[in-house]
Amino acid sequence: MKTSLAGYSEKEICRTGPPDVVDELTDGGGGFLLVAGMGEVRPSTWVARYQKGADSSQVFREQAVLGQWVGQGRVPPILDLWVAGTECFVVGRSYLERMTEARRSRLLRDVRIPVVTRISGGEAILHDATCLNLAVVVPRSFWSGPVRTDTMFRTLSAGLVQTLSDHGISCRRGKVKRFCPGPHDLLVGGKKLVGLALACRRLYCMLHATVFVNTDRGYAESMAVFCRSVAEEITSLQALAGRYVSMEILAEELISGYSRVLGAKVERARFFPWECQGIPDRTEGRRK
Repeated sequence: MKTSLAGYSEKEICRTGPPDVVDELTDGGGGFLLVAGMGEVRPSTWVARYQKGADSSQVFREQAVLGQWVGQGRVPPILDLWVAGTECFVVGRSYLERMTEARRSRLLRDVRIPVVTRISGGEAILHDATCLNLAVVVPRSFWSGPVRTDTMFRTLSAGLVQTLSDHGISCRRGKVKRFCPGPHDLLVGGKKLVGLALACRRLYCMLHATVFVNTDRGYAESMAVFCRSVAEEITSLQALAGRYVSMEILAEELISGYSRVLGAKVERARFFPWECQGIPDRTEGRRK
């Protein structure tokens, strides 16, 4: 039975949780505005959200809740894609903690944009309008038994690899020397094209990815406060294709790529922050 969202205000949905609905897909310009099949969890169904101009700190807070929901079986596995509307530095959960107090204080004093902590690992990366970000969220039961970390990275990034392959881009897994180095990043010609980080919790696993799409030297200049060798260690889809790449088209291609490699139906959705109220803001620094 299909039930329209008509009659439910956003305030009511935030308070009560999502109704069991399947509604028509509409595009409101800033992302997909569909809540689809949220009350019924089918193993062959995933849900995807794309947002343009998103607040990364808010996205991460929502993902912490959605991860629990996925792990509990309340919602299907999730593909969450977004382009940041406001620049911010994003750091791994323990990156700042590993610094000496003097270095951390000096760094946060010099930074002029917010610093946001994600729940996955890794060092520092910049979210700006030239990058497409992705979170892949699955329950721990996605794997029937013990699984290697390398397998998790490969499985959850398979849709990325498929989409790049569709464009004739062959990448290998490895790490650069200094810019947020990770052994599972996707490299082209020895330069980072996609940065990857993983979070594994008792109920769910979440892969974070940042794809350098239309990234140029301005990105490297902004990252200099954390790393001065970025320009030599990254590439972008624009550089590889020789043209500007549409974020909206790339997001659709990624959703399609994941659908094919997973053999799953992927439905578009917009998630209201139903239970995100009260989650502490983990922003470490603010614009001065």
